Amino acid sequence: MKGKKTGKAKSTPCPKCGSIDVIPILYGYPGPGMMEAAEQGKIALGGCCVGDRDPRKQCKTCGEEFDRPPARGSKIHP
Repeated sequence: MKGKKTGKAKSTPCPKCGSIDVIPILYGYPGPGMMEAAEQGKIALGGCCVGDRDPRKQCKTCGEEFDRPPARGSKIHP
């Protein structure tokens, strides 16, 4: 079968230590599901205050937070 997906997304390695043990950072008031996922180490809680340049990923090995969105108005060149 051509183009079959495995269901697991390729993880971006940590820019600080190179680990691929990276989890998403979720923002907003956490409900029970988010709290449980955070306790299991599946996500990191980023807090209730959400900004334009908050990091979207956290390394479970060294704790580095990274993958910030580009600043508004900045141009991204390929």
